[in-house]
Amino acid sequence: MRATWKSSINNAAVLKSLGCLAAGASLAVAFPENAEPHVAWFAFVPLLIILRFSTPGQGFLYGFLHGIGFWLLSISWLMELRNNGGPVMLVLIGLTGLSIWCSLFSAVFGYSVSLLWQGGDSATAGWKRYFFETWRPPVIALIWCGGEYLRSTLFTGFAWNAVGVSQVSYLPIVQLASLGGVYAVSFLVLLVNGALAGVCVRLWRNTMLREPNSTRRHFDLMTALLVLFVAIYWGRKRISELQASGQSSERLSVVAIDPDLPCIFSINESENIKIAYSNLYEKTDALSLNADLVVWPETSLPSCMPDKVLEKNMLRFASQIGAPILAGTTEFSLNNKNEEECRNSTFLFGTNGVIESVYSKQHLVPFGEFLPFDKKMKFLQKLAPTGVSCTPGEGAVVMEVNGIKVSPLICFEDTVASLSRAAVKAGAQILIAQSNDSWFYGSSEAVQHHAQAIFRAVENAVPLVRCSNRGITAFVSPYGGSQEFLLHTIPVYSGAGSTLYSRFGDWIFGIPCAVIFIGVCIFRFWNKIFCKSDSKSYSKKEGDTSSVPS
Repeated sequence: MRATWKSSINNAAVLKSLGCLAAGASLAVAFPENAEPHVAWFAFVPLLIILRFSTPGQGFLYGFLHGIGFWLLSISWLMELRNNGGPVMLVLIGLTGLSIWCSLFSAVFGYSVSLLWQGGDSATAGWKRYFFETWRPPVIALIWCGGEYLRSTLFTGFAWNAVGVSQVSYLPIVQLASLGGVYAVSFLVLLVNGALAGVCVRLWRNTMLREPNSTRRHFDLMTALLVLFVAIYWGRKRISELQASGQSSERLSVVAIDPDLPCIFSINESENIKIAYSNLYEKTDALSLNADLVVWPETSLPSCMPDKVLEKNMLRFASQIGAPILAGTTEFSLNNKNEEECRNSTFLFGTNGVIESVYSKQHLVPFGEFLPFDKKMKFLQKLAPTGVSCTPGEGAVVMEVNGIKVSPLICFEDTVASLSRAAVKAGAQILIAQSNDSWFYGSSEAVQHHAQAIFRAVENAVPLVRCSNRGITAFVSPYGGSQEFLLHTIPVYSGAGSTLYSRFGDWIFGIPCAVIFIGVCIFRFWNKIFCKSDSKSYSKKEGDTSSVPS
């Protein structure tokens, strides 16, 4: 009998584990390139139901499994590195390690949510249960957003595929990002998931268990739907206002060209290089008539800077077409200690015969552009994928083109909200994101990358131009509308940098959520250590009869 009982428990645990893995995998379907955003609105429901009846330890495991199911599929595009010189085993280790790291935040979320339900699911009927059921989903959503913020910022962060990004095609809902960043959109999705999980539990108790304390009133769902409808209404209104404000504004004519160059590791023949760059120059010359600015992607120049011949040729070409050219390449220079530094930079080649401005990438990719501690342990630099360790830039750079201020972002910097916000606060009216997505050519990375970048435009109410090699080259409006282009006239919006998020950043939502995320864990730790100690002390006193007279 005991063996049967234990077997039933084990079978239930296995089914729950598989359910969490499947739910996490289904969440991946909500993101580009599959782009089924509606799936995200119920992809957490199985997990939240399981967490409701789990111990915190079990919740940690189930949250982790949900995360693994999501991340292994969501960033499977990393495996494309094997086609660009990356050893298969190292790439696989990288994919697995990053997935485990990201899943740990889901695990802590599971731990916290299970803790939140402990001792409360059996609340009595009446207003106590209504109140109890109603406040849980918002708190659960806040905890999740705290984990997303920490994952995006901790140890340089991995700001990729926050749940809110899945809704990139639902523009009215995306407008919430102007209030609290992408995390505000994630909050709404998790709020609805939490309410639906509560509804499922109550329906099960009503129809199957017929519990006397169960209720048919779903105040949590009513609250979530009210917030959703208000968000949609406000979002539509904001889009209309931004569309109106862009009609009578200044404009910048931009040519953005995808040169369709192979990855640096896969191009070995000098003749192919000459042909590719000859096509790039010809395409630029043909499209740049009446253009105010020409943009080439990250690392698009044929050699590193400084290079006097390259510089002379680019300046002559810019003068010939009558438009400055913003193009990326690797830059080498000597620092104060006479040590060589390598930077991922972009140069604005002016029509007046001089390089007007230079911007160097600030947010470097760990294990790609640098290795941790490689500045102190020099031998590590030789192990970097590119053979050198890059040095980060020192802040946003605002460049003036035809009287309009633009600011570049390089590579994955358009996934880092704080960098875009800093550029806009420095005066940028248009953001220009240059990237080289050929490393992951043929995968979903390019579409996902573009989806992350769209939120930078919405958060700051500024237009964004993306120019990518073998990725998506497009114009993104301040409300998130996206349009691929070669030549486009970009309107300058008067409300740039006026959003709540531009003014206060993550202090208004992301950081408070992170405090809640950490606070729940600290509270549990405090209770477990100190309250347990007090309980033992009290029990000892109760059991001590040495002072009791016989």
